[in-house]
Amino acid sequence: MLPSAKKIDHGASTSKRFNFCYNFELHHFADARVLETPTRSAFEEIRMKYPEVYIRNLVHENASLSGFKHNPQSFRYGVVDVPGNSHDEIMTKYYDVVDMLGYKFVDLPERMEDEHYMPQQPPPRAEGRSYQLDSHPHSSADG
Repeated sequence: MLPSAKKIDHGASTSKRFNFCYNFELHHFADARVLETPTRSAFEEIRMKYPEVYIRNLVHENASLSGFKHNPQSFRYGVVDVPGNSHDEIMTKYYDVVDMLGYKFVDLPERMEDEHYMPQQPPPRAEGRSYQLDSHPHSSADG
Protein backbone atom coordinates (compact mmCIF):
# COMPACT_ATOMS: atom_id res chain seq x y z
CA MET A 1 0.00 0.00 0.00
CA LEU A 2 1.29 3.47 -0.83
CA PRO A 3 1.66 5.98 1.99
CA SER A 4 -1.05 8.60 1.82
CA ALA A 5 -2.14 11.57 3.88
CA LYS A 6 -5.73 10.76 3.04
CA LYS A 7 -7.66 7.76 4.22
CA ILE A 8 -8.69 5.65 1.24
CA ASP A 9 -12.22 4.30 1.28
CA HIS A 10 -11.82 0.87 -0.35
CA GLY A 11 -15.57 0.22 -0.08
CA ALA A 12 -16.35 3.10 -2.44
CA SER A 13 -14.93 1.22 -5.43
CA THR A 14 -15.95 -2.28 -6.44
CA SER A 15 -12.84 -2.84 -8.54
CA LYS A 16 -9.39 -3.51 -7.12
CA ARG A 17 -6.29 -1.98 -8.60
CA PHE A 18 -3.26 -4.13 -9.30
CA ASN A 19 0.27 -3.22 -10.32
CA PHE A 20 0.52 -5.88 -13.04
CA CYS A 21 -1.62 -8.07 -15.26
CA TYR A 22 -0.17 -11.07 -17.08
CA ASN A 23 -1.86 -12.52 -20.15
CA PHE A 24 -1.39 -16.28 -20.49
CA GLU A 25 -2.27 -18.20 -23.63
CA LEU A 26 -2.89 -21.88 -22.89
CA HIS A 27 -1.27 -24.10 -25.55
CA HIS A 28 -1.03 -27.80 -26.33
CA PHE A 29 1.96 -28.73 -28.48
CA ALA A 30 0.45 -31.63 -30.42
CA ASP A 31 -2.92 -32.02 -32.07
CA ALA A 32 -5.33 -33.63 -29.63
CA ARG A 33 -9.00 -34.32 -29.10
CA VAL A 34 -10.59 -32.14 -26.40
CA LEU A 35 -12.14 -34.49 -23.84
CA GLU A 36 -13.16 -31.96 -21.20
CA THR A 37 -13.43 -28.19 -20.99
CA PRO A 38 -14.15 -26.15 -17.87
CA THR A 39 -17.59 -26.68 -16.39
CA ARG A 40 -19.93 -23.90 -15.38
CA SER A 41 -19.27 -24.77 -11.73
CA ALA A 42 -15.49 -24.52 -12.32
CA PHE A 43 -15.90 -21.04 -13.82
CA GLU A 44 -18.12 -20.06 -10.87
CA GLU A 45 -15.59 -21.41 -8.35
CA ILE A 46 -12.82 -19.41 -10.03
CA ARG A 47 -14.98 -16.28 -10.13
CA MET A 48 -15.71 -16.60 -6.40
CA LYS A 49 -12.04 -17.16 -5.49
CA TYR A 50 -10.46 -14.78 -8.04
CA PRO A 51 -13.07 -12.28 -9.31
CA GLU A 52 -10.31 -10.25 -10.96
CA VAL A 53 -9.20 -13.11 -13.25
CA TYR A 54 -10.51 -13.15 -16.83
CA ILE A 55 -10.78 -16.48 -18.69
CA ARG A 56 -11.66 -17.15 -22.31
CA ASN A 57 -12.24 -20.71 -23.48
CA LEU A 58 -11.42 -21.14 -27.19
CA VAL A 59 -12.42 -24.77 -27.81
CA HIS A 60 -15.25 -27.20 -27.22
CA GLU A 61 -15.40 -30.84 -26.24
CA ASN A 62 -15.16 -33.73 -28.71
CA ALA A 63 -13.31 -31.71 -31.31
CA SER A 64 -9.68 -31.79 -32.37
CA LEU A 65 -7.50 -28.79 -31.57
CA SER A 66 -6.52 -28.53 -35.25
CA GLY A 67 -10.13 -27.63 -36.00
CA PHE A 68 -9.63 -24.30 -34.24
CA LYS A 69 -7.40 -21.34 -35.05
CA HIS A 70 -3.78 -22.31 -34.38
CA ASN A 71 -0.23 -21.75 -35.53
CA PRO A 72 2.08 -24.46 -36.91
CA GLN A 73 3.94 -24.99 -33.62
CA SER A 74 1.08 -25.15 -31.11
CA PHE A 75 -2.65 -25.28 -30.52
CA ARG A 76 -4.14 -22.51 -28.39
CA TYR A 77 -7.15 -23.53 -26.31
CA GLY A 78 -7.65 -20.72 -23.79
CA VAL A 79 -6.62 -17.30 -22.54
CA VAL A 80 -6.21 -16.35 -18.87
CA ASP A 81 -5.59 -12.78 -17.69
CA VAL A 82 -4.28 -12.67 -14.12
CA PRO A 83 -3.77 -9.35 -12.33
CA GLY A 84 -1.69 -9.05 -9.17
CA ASN A 85 0.85 -7.00 -7.30
CA SER A 86 3.87 -9.29 -7.75
CA HIS A 87 5.17 -12.00 -10.03
CA ASP A 88 4.82 -14.60 -7.25
CA GLU A 89 1.21 -13.61 -6.51
CA ILE A 90 0.28 -13.79 -10.19
CA MET A 91 1.98 -17.15 -10.76
CA THR A 92 0.31 -18.66 -7.67
CA LYS A 93 -3.11 -17.53 -8.93
CA TYR A 94 -2.32 -18.74 -12.46
CA TYR A 95 -1.35 -22.29 -11.44
CA ASP A 96 -4.39 -22.52 -9.18
CA VAL A 97 -6.75 -21.29 -11.93
CA VAL A 98 -5.31 -23.68 -14.56
CA ASP A 99 -5.77 -26.61 -12.15
CA MET A 100 -9.36 -25.52 -11.48
CA LEU A 101 -10.16 -25.24 -15.21
CA GLY A 102 -9.72 -28.98 -15.68
CA TYR A 103 -8.99 -29.20 -19.41
CA LYS A 104 -8.38 -32.80 -20.54
CA PHE A 105 -6.99 -33.96 -23.89
CA VAL A 106 -6.11 -37.19 -25.64
CA ASP A 107 -3.39 -37.08 -28.28
CA LEU A 108 -4.48 -37.96 -31.78
CA PRO A 109 -2.62 -40.73 -33.63
CA GLU A 110 0.10 -39.62 -35.98
CA ARG A 111 -1.04 -39.28 -39.56
CA MET A 112 -1.01 -42.75 -41.13
CA GLU A 113 -0.03 -43.59 -44.66
CA ASP A 114 -3.19 -45.72 -44.94
CA GLU A 115 -5.41 -44.20 -47.62
CA HIS A 116 -8.53 -44.98 -45.55
CA TYR A 117 -7.37 -42.84 -42.63
CA MET A 118 -8.83 -39.37 -43.10
CA PRO A 119 -8.18 -37.05 -40.13
CA GLN A 120 -10.43 -34.08 -39.58
CA GLN A 121 -8.79 -31.13 -41.29
CA PRO A 122 -9.45 -27.45 -40.68
CA PRO A 123 -10.40 -25.35 -43.70
CA PRO A 124 -7.39 -24.05 -45.64
CA ARG A 125 -5.97 -20.81 -44.26
CA ALA A 126 -4.17 -18.03 -46.06
CA GLU A 127 -0.96 -17.03 -44.26
CA GLY A 128 -1.40 -13.75 -42.43
CA ARG A 129 -5.09 -13.48 -43.18
CA SER A 130 -8.25 -14.47 -41.41
CA TYR A 131 -11.75 -15.03 -42.64
CA GLN A 132 -15.17 -15.75 -41.31
CA LEU A 133 -17.37 -18.49 -42.66
CA ASP A 134 -20.92 -17.45 -43.46
CA SER A 135 -23.16 -19.59 -41.29
CA HIS A 136 -26.40 -18.23 -42.71
CA PRO A 137 -27.92 -20.15 -45.63
CA HIS A 138 -28.50 -18.10 -48.73
CA SER A 139 -32.03 -17.89 -50.02
CA SER A 140 -32.55 -18.88 -53.63
CA ALA A 141 -35.21 -16.18 -53.97
CA ASP A 142 -33.73 -12.71 -53.70
CA GLY A 143 -36.82 -10.68 -52.93
